[in-house]
Amino acid sequence: MRAVPRLARVAVLVLLLLSVAVGGVQAGANARLRGEYQFTQSRQCINASAGFNADLSLVLPVPAGGFINKTAHVDRGTVQYNGDGTGVASVHSTRLRINQGLAGNLTVTAPVSESDVSCTLTYTVNADGSVDHQATCNFTVVAGDGVGNTGAVTGIQTRRQIVHGNTMLLHMPANTPTVETVLDTTAGPPVVDYYRVCMRSGISSK
Repeated sequence: MRAVPRLARVAVLVLLLLSVAVGGVQAGANARLRGEYQFTQSRQCINASAGFNADLSLVLPVPAGGFINKTAHVDRGTVQYNGDGTGVASVHSTRLRINQGLAGNLTVTAPVSESDVSCTLTYTVNADGSVDHQATCNFTVVAGDGVGNTGAVTGIQTRRQIVHGNTMLLHMPANTPTVETVLDTTAGPPVVDYYRVCMRSGISSK
């Protein structure tokens, strides 16, 4: 009658040992990324005040005062990988914005801005050298449209590929695009400003 509890204890012990082994393997893989990398990347985003549906189609109709637009960005800076699946980034970003009027009229309003951005990130290095990359960022607009505004971006997920013996990373979109949320913190507590879907490409070098 005591065999069943004993077997249960053995099963729990085996599961614990397996989880430790898997965790150790992943920790060893994440250690491939360690140190400071300089990077530059281009980024294009579709921004929508009302957001996106689960299939990434736009939520329509756009309410009064809302918007849908496209922005093009150049991001450059440094990323510090800690070798344990965490890191930080310091970024300077230039944005070009074109507003699409709701009635179909194309307008350009204060199209250029510059922002300083700081990010915390997590990452997972896969066996093929690809890297699943997640980040949350805070930004301050330092020049141009919206100067002085502050905010945050959540839900950033991208993909990297390790090349040249861990000395370079290629930047690319995540396998499945995700909706990022842009929060406005200028007036105090964060409030949702708009949503965006972005495509990124670039390179990091150690």
